Amino acid sequence: MPAVTPAFKCSRDHLTCRLSGAVVAISMLGAGLLKLADLPEFSTNLNTWTLFKGTLFLPLIVVGVPLVEVTLGLSWLLNLGRRRVMIAAGFLLLAFTTAFVVELLVGGNPSCGCLGLILAHKALLSSAWVVLPRNLILIACAIYAVDWRRTSVTVSPSPLTATPIPSRAGMTLIETLLVIALIGLLMALLLPSLSGAKRSALQTKSASNARSHATVFAAYAADYKDMSPYITDPNARRTVIRCVSGNVAGLVRYFQACTAWKAALGDAYYGGCSSLSFLDPVPESTYKSYFYPCVFITHPDYWDARTRLAGNSQWTPTRVGDVTYPSHKAWVSSDFYPPPDSGPGETRVVLAFVDGHSGVFNDAKVNPRSLGAEGRDAYFEYTIHYDLQGILHTDDGVRGRDINP
Repeated sequence: MPAVTPAFKCSRDHLTCRLSGAVVAISMLGAGLLKLADLPEFSTNLNTWTLFKGTLFLPLIVVGVPLVEVTLGLSWLLNLGRRRVMIAAGFLLLAFTTAFVVELLVGGNPSCGCLGLILAHKALLSSAWVVLPRNLILIACAIYAVDWRRTSVTVSPSPLTATPIPSRAGMTLIETLLVIALIGLLMALLLPSLSGAKRSALQTKSASNARSHATVFAAYAADYKDMSPYITDPNARRTVIRCVSGNVAGLVRYFQACTAWKAALGDAYYGGCSSLSFLDPVPESTYKSYFYPCVFITHPDYWDARTRLAGNSQWTPTRVGDVTYPSHKAWVSSDFYPPPDSGPGETRVVLAFVDGHSGVFNDAKVNPRSLGAEGRDAYFEYTIHYDLQGILHTDDGVRGRDINP
């Protein structure tokens, strides 16, 4: 008599059933990989949630969630217990969505970091109007990919074995090609975001470097009675700058202090003048360097057309206490660098301010340059800039602002 073995069989359209599962699996795999690529950002986002803030389980959640997502996605693609995978994925998505709704009700609009690095550039994805419909669609796909109706498969007894061995249906060629196409589509969508994420990470590293230099300037001011770094002589056409440890020496003009500060301060504050922090890691940077604004080695009146005097009488050091807006006055500046897809307002610059903070700003946030930079007068031999962007030559000098409030 034939044996009746219980089994689960997709009674719906086979192709759409598999495609629904593929959508969920690839989405889970992509989200998990992106979280793993930027765990600190994911942790920072979750730490802002009222539900998770300060909890001892946060590190476990930060590491465990992306690992579970990657495991579920790979398990489905490798045909390892697909029905169980879809059930687990559905419950996981339901848990995510429930937590998001609760946080939305008690803590405002949360930033979930659900797609890791992408959210660094696509903040809109953190909006509840996008997260909730997206999760609901994925839950629906997971439910559709699971056939909850239990069917029976008749297995005829074999003369060679008393126990029937269930067969496992593999993917057809068309289904395999469709899954590959979906993976290719996902990668095509993610690569531009990942490229942008890399640029953002490098700009963040650059901002960290700039902040460390501003900290050194603050240490210099503490050592020299509140004075900003002052390394060149206004009464000499050239000043000798040395870095003994790096066997570096050179003759520089007065305003070349904007770049020569690294050699001048290297031995005393950096243990040498070859620190990697001197190099801007952003590929779009033309000079690969950080600049010390010229306004810190001139009197503020020099940067006002009504009060500027010819000659070097206004070429004097400034003190930290002279800075009117410490949170808007940059002590350190990178070069201006546009991203590959630059457009209006997309040119960016890294700044570290007198009050100690740093950041990345677009050109729309930065004040325009000062009149004629510091040159075009009888003392042109002492100058190196004639037509440069703001920051180095901001109107009103240390009394002015480098960024708009």
